Amino acid sequence: MMDRTEQKLCSVISTDPRYRGGNGNALGDNYPLAADAPQKTMLGMPATALSTTAFGTYARKRGEGWEANWFVARAVVEYLFEIIMGTRNSQAAFNAELDANGLRQGGFGAGATNMPNWGTYNGYYPVIPTSVGLELGDGVGLVDYSVTNADGVAVYQCKVPVFFGLVNAGFGNLWRWVRGLTVSQTAGEKTEVFVAKSMYAAFDPANIGEGMRKTCECPQREGYIIKKSYEGLCCMPTSVGGSTATYYCDYFWTNAATQTSLRVRAAGGSVHGGTNAGASLSAAYNAASTTYAYCSSPLCFFEEDPQIE
Repeated sequence: MMDRTEQKLCSVISTDPRYRGGNGNALGDNYPLAADAPQKTMLGMPATALSTTAFGTYARKRGEGWEANWFVARAVVEYLFEIIMGTRNSQAAFNAELDANGLRQGGFGAGATNMPNWGTYNGYYPVIPTSVGLELGDGVGLVDYSVTNADGVAVYQCKVPVFFGLVNAGFGNLWRWVRGLTVSQTAGEKTEVFVAKSMYAAFDPANIGEGMRKTCECPQREGYIIKKSYEGLCCMPTSVGGSTATYYCDYFWTNAATQTSLRVRAAGGSVHGGTNAGASLSAAYNAASTTYAYCSSPLCFFEEDPQIE
């Protein structure tokens, strides 16, 4: 969430207007919602409609060690999900029971990825308050949530995943900008991924300098991910051609075949991502200045600089 008074990225649960979500304003009367609905007032909702650069700037105002979804923090979410849940498919059916070895099995089902008519509902702004899922504490499970219209009738009922206290488990609900990673694509030739060697140093996603390290190359066509690289904790796809039920089961979006440019990563997918969504989902077709009503970036903190050698 954003502290709109001090212009700082925060990690709080509050319905105070100081922390109003979305673009910092309540939505207009062109959306058929109750006047006090959080989906309209944006109270208690995540901040969106900011670029990845702006999120990073507002996170760093808190001091050294603070950032907005630094790629290392994002990598932890992805590889822990695969290791602990025992699957690469975020949307595999949820199973609350442990297997014979005491290990978890299965994913979180569709989670919050199948919202219908989101654009006409509230213009692609957040629909799930930040307080949803807190009742599970640091547990693992699904929390029911209903998105309603002005008459209180549910227009979308979802099960919000909670992964050891991490609400949404890294996929669905809102796209997440990923900081510290830049994609350099040359149309028809190659797509290279670079990560920042130091989080404590200055970072400019629109520039590749000495402080960046190449980790892998991505395909120049989109598709469901077959392989991805963990080199330098980049977690970017290196091969596509899978499906919703094979390999990583998540999609890779790119425009590298036709555009030469520097791009940033958005991860996880949104509340209308459908089967494309998942912890490994990557969209690498946006410039660092891009903003969307449906894209946010969670605050993170590292007590020591997560350096990449």
